[in-house]
Amino acid sequence: QLVREKYEPWRQRSRDIRATGANAVPRVVETVLRARESERLILVWQWYWTGGQATVSALGSKLLGVASQLRGQGNPGASVLIYAVVDGDDG
Repeated sequence: QLVREKYEPWRQRSRDIRATGANAVPRVVETVLRARESERLILVWQWYWTGGQATVSALGSKLLGVASQLRGQGNPGASVLIYAVVDGDDG
């Protein structure tokens, strides 16, 4: 959860799975946040990188980590977020 809507100056406008067209990260969770006091937007792309693979699923990430451990490669992983701030209602 990126924001707790009751207390934050941002509210979630949309959330969806998007195809990227990239082989390394084929899909991302795309979230659009909107400022409560203006037309400013934040576009966020999020995914998990675990055991050398990308997934948009938290459970999928856990399973990739277990598989990596069973192969003796440890459990390397990260939650990756990339964002851009946009002025105006362009989304």
